[in-house]
Amino acid sequence: MAPLIALAGFVVGTLVGMTGIGGSALMAPMLILFFNTPPSMAVGTDLAYSVPMKWLAAWQHHRQGHVQWHAVWLLARGSVPAALVGAYLVTRLVSVDAAAELWLRRGLGGMLLLVSLLILWHLRPRPHRERALVQDVWFHHPGVMSLWGAVVGFLVGLTSIGSGSLLVPFLLLLPLTAQEVVGIDVAHAALLVTVAGAAHYAGGTVDLTLTLNLLIGAMPGVYLGSRVSRHVPDKALRGVLAVLLFFTALHLIGVI
Repeated sequence: MAPLIALAGFVVGTLVGMTGIGGSALMAPMLILFFNTPPSMAVGTDLAYSVPMKWLAAWQHHRQGHVQWHAVWLLARGSVPAALVGAYLVTRLVSVDAAAELWLRRGLGGMLLLVSLLILWHLRPRPHRERALVQDVWFHHPGVMSLWGAVVGFLVGLTSIGSGSLLVPFLLLLPLTAQEVVGIDVAHAALLVTVAGAAHYAGGTVDLTLTLNLLIGAMPGVYLGSRVSRHVPDKALRGVLAVLLFFTALHLIGVI
């Protein structure tokens, strides 16, 4: 089983390196569908596996000056406490209600469906009016950033999915360079998955052996994917991945 888990980590890591799409959108569904992992354990393990990779990436972006920490803190002051609430709900519900795992599986499917639609939405040209509205919020209503962070944090604590998928389309509308968008997203995700992962570990929904095996495969996969990405048409790959995630979501929900 361990070699297969490491191979799964390698596949997901390679796709993450090639597309930049968060591994949580890929890893948790894979653990559920191919390895029969209970949804709550898939969520907690997915968060724990993300922690070292997110911090490594955040440190690299910080060294290169790509992280605007003011934006990270604005997001984190809403997302971190909300992630604790989401994680507590999962660990509490699965301990008292046998049906909670089924509802969590469907919730994961719903989040995956949203992610697939956001990928497709992100591929379209972004109108000027939409960009101007978001920039006005950024400069004049910073509390909205924290509120959006709270929504993202709650969903990540609940499903492990959504940190980058829900933030990056918003950040791309701001007057930031592509490197700054990635830096803010990765640094915020590092804080968020650490807190959410710790809460899941305290609630007993993290399999440390599974986490280690995933990391063994994922780390070289991310490196390989990032090297190969320059030779792969990005938009076409993201489009295919969005369609794959869409049908995976429908399967998790129980439609197909």
